[in-house]
Amino acid sequence: MYLSIDVGTQSVRAILFDRAGHILGIGRRALPPPEAPKPGWAEFHPEQAWHALVDAVEDLSQRTGPLSQIASISLTCQRGTVVGVDRFGSPIYPAISWMDQRMAENPPDIPRWLRLIFLSIGQARTLDYFRQQAEINWLYAHQPQQWKKIDKFLLLSAYLNHRLTGRYRDSYANTVGYLPFDYKHLRWAPKGDWRWKALALTPEMMPELVAPGAMIGTLTDEAAQQLNLPRRLPVIAGAADKACESLGCGVFDHTRVSISLGTTLTINATSRDYRETLPLLPPFPAAIAGHYSNEYMISRGFWMIRWFIENFGHPEQQKARMSGGSVEDALNHLLRQTPPGNDGVMALPYWNPGVIHPGVTARGTLVGLTA
Repeated sequence: MYLSIDVGTQSVRAILFDRAGHILGIGRRALPPPEAPKPGWAEFHPEQAWHALVDAVEDLSQRTGPLSQIASISLTCQRGTVVGVDRFGSPIYPAISWMDQRMAENPPDIPRWLRLIFLSIGQARTLDYFRQQAEINWLYAHQPQQWKKIDKFLLLSAYLNHRLTGRYRDSYANTVGYLPFDYKHLRWAPKGDWRWKALALTPEMMPELVAPGAMIGTLTDEAAQQLNLPRRLPVIAGAADKACESLGCGVFDHTRVSISLGTTLTINATSRDYRETLPLLPPFPAAIAGHYSNEYMISRGFWMIRWFIENFGHPEQQKARMSGGSVEDALNHLLRQTPPGNDGVMALPYWNPGVIHPGVTARGTLVGLTA
């Protein structure tokens, strides 16, 4: 049997599989919503994710019985959430969520020649956006005393792998974010690469990367005791949530795609070849070692349904409460009465636009409304 841990945005799930891939049981623990000390911020204490992981495994064991016969454990995790830790492995600042929108007002200076190169190819704005969006640059500019304490700068997956094994090691298939990662060669960028010059990071601050399916390490005695799992249980490198989702849909090559209808709406295809989805938009690492995942996303995907309900769906919410049904059912009833083309009403879903497409100046809007 194999134990998979799925650390999402809203909950952590512990899923037990047999050798044939059949699900034997699922444990779950909800995560509190990220805090927003200021508009656009989204942060939480990484210990919350660890405690939810422990509770999810306990919930699973209560449903299936003792987990003494599992062969290994692996982790899939939300992408782009970062944690800075000190030399003792303790977080120095709340985890900054992938949903966070803060920007560094004064990121580290870059060499003049680097800016000239990006100007020459018409991508100076892309470089500035990368530098301003990078969470490490925000810490450098706005929390300099905390930045100085950072010994390792980790994605949430690497932080949790460290809690499991005591090793700063992660799957390269988890590595998606504003980081000095070489997406083509699936490794940290070499010294001298422009990404190191654009970010307030050094190679010594990054965890070791291994291929998905490789060994991260084994459970520490402390982790085994907290999780009530066998000591020295192998911890295997997994992949990011969207990469695992694509693999679970049977997308092994470019002949198929997977569509994810979540908070973020994505479409993914897997390939052995490195192909940029759009110019300067690299493919992400796939869950299959040595493969790439070409992804296109609308970062405010089915989030817009919830946004619409909260802002315009008050009558439908009232009907749902009175009928005992869901507000989504009420909206589906209206949708069935709506002609194709929606009488010209259209949503441009760029509430949180991408840097390359449609561009940082894009805005979300509803058009075609009439009195």
